[in-house]
Amino acid sequence: MLSRVLVFHDGENCWVPNHADLRFAAVRDALAEIVADLVPCASEEAVKKVMKYSFFLSRDEMHPFHPHTNYWNDMDSLGCLLEAVGNKKGAVDTKMKMRLAALGEAGGGGGGEADHGVVVLVIAGDKDFIPELTRLCDKGYYVVLMHRNNITSTRVIEECCHVSYDCWEALLSRTHPSLSYSTKMVYVHTDK
Repeated sequence: MLSRVLVFHDGENCWVPNHADLRFAAVRDALAEIVADLVPCASEEAVKKVMKYSFFLSRDEMHPFHPHTNYWNDMDSLGCLLEAVGNKKGAVDTKMKMRLAALGEAGGGGGGEADHGVVVLVIAGDKDFIPELTRLCDKGYYVVLMHRNNITSTRVIEECCHVSYDCWEALLSRTHPSLSYSTKMVYVHTDK
C-alpha cells in the first residue's frame, strides 16, 4: 500500500519554462498518473494525497530557470516546499544531495518505512545523485528517476533506481500543449 510519495525536483537541471499558462497542478497531476501506474492499487487521487513535493532552485530571481509567478503561486497553494538555495555553483545539487542522504539515513529498508509503500521520485539529471539513489534503493525505498531526454540512459541509471523515465520535456508538453518539446517518453524498468 502506498504511504508516501516524496518528490525531489532539481529546478536547474529539469527546469520549468517561464510560461504564464503553465500550472504546477497540471505537472503534479501528470506525475501522480505516472506513480499510480507503477504502484499496484494506487489511484492518482491517492498519490496526490500522500505526495510531498520539494522544489530546489537558486534564490536568484533573475535566474533563467525560474518558473512564471503563476506557477510559483500554484506550487504555494498546493503545498509544494520551495527549497531555496544560495547562488553558488552547485548549490542546488548540494542541497538535494543533503536531503536525499538524510532520507537514506533516517529510514527505510529491512522491514522499515520503505516496505510500507514509500516512493521517492527524483526529477534531475541522471548522474548527479547516483550514490544517494543507490543508498535509497539499498534501504528499500522504491526509487523513480525522471530526467531530460537529452541525457543518455546508461547502465549506471539502471543500477541506482527501480524505474527511469527519459521524459521531463514530454511531461511538460503533455501538461501544456503549446510548449514545443519532443514528446518522446522512454521507460526503463530495472529488476531491483
